[in-house]
Amino acid sequence: MNSDYIIRIIEQFIQAIVAIITARKAGNYEQAFHQIQNASQRYLNTDISVFLNKTPEQLLEYFGGGSKHFDTEQCIFCADLLYETALICEAKQIEDLSVHAKILCLYLYLNVIPKEKEFQTTSYKEKVNELIKELETKTVPESVKDSLIAYRKLLDHGYYCIKEGHRCS
Repeated sequence: MNSDYIIRIIEQFIQAIVAIITARKAGNYEQAFHQIQNASQRYLNTDISVFLNKTPEQLLEYFGGGSKHFDTEQCIFCADLLYETALICEAKQIEDLSVHAKILCLYLYLNVIPKEKEFQTTSYKEKVNELIKELETKTVPESVKDSLIAYRKLLDHGYYCIKEGHRCS
């Protein structure tokens, strides 16, 4: 694909995320969720609810995880939309869905960020650390814990593990 086209798509996605965040922070949760739905359809060609009905492993597989054709940009787009969905659910006190969306989001970040330098930003690393803290008292699938260990090794971090209470090596 043409790099100008890709840059334009990324810029448009960032504008969509900014609009979602603006609506969410203003308390317009229905509008924010509608914008998430639109962005999911436009950039991922699927309704966000399809992703919310998957396990972390199924979600990664959906994007070709483990294959040569692993779509890292699509994973990040999905993770960002899931993150915003989680925050909306949290604000509306829909705890189970919020936690599930955070687990899915974290799993995608853990599997994409180490693979692509462009996503190894302070912003994404801070978001991962925030998600880890928020999920440390929740039941998290072993696959997510395993991905966290691999993430730490690849990026040489020494932060706390989920539900372990000690530094990962």
